[in-house]
Amino acid sequence: MLLGLAFPLPLLLLTGAGEDTPQHRPQPLPMASSGVIESFKIPERDAAGNLLWLIQGEKAQIIQEGRIQIFNVQVDTYRLGEVDQTMTSPECLLIRQTEGGKVVTHAESTNKVAIVGKNLLITADGFQWFPEQTRLVMQKNVQVVFERKKGSLFKNS
Repeated sequence: MLLGLAFPLPLLLLTGAGEDTPQHRPQPLPMASSGVIESFKIPERDAAGNLLWLIQGEKAQIIQEGRIQIFNVQVDTYRLGEVDQTMTSPECLLIRQTEGGKVVTHAESTNKVAIVGKNLLITADGFQWFPEQTRLVMQKNVQVVFERKKGSLFKNS
């Protein structure tokens, strides 16, 4: 399911996903060890030190270099220093690779996902998240619920 929203939502620019070409395929980040990580957080900040997003989970299993399976994942995106939207899923695969000398993050899952934002709830079965591209692809059974506020553009029927 492909869904486009016409107003600014940093996490929710919903578009189709493209494939990597062999000459531009990202390389996995080297990892010092493998094993299980419990109760962790992975923040991402911009050049000025402002928090862009924060991934946290109950437990993570390192699958191989650059690939981590996360259980009970929560991803918070930030706008102006405050949580803008929160995505939760029982499980996902986090992929962190280097591409052109820069760390590139990608997360994907076939599990249920819920995204809660101000006046917005989105649920689906499966997702692909590309934070550097501000892109989230919801895979199937997508439902979007907007809360109507007094004075909004939407009229009650």
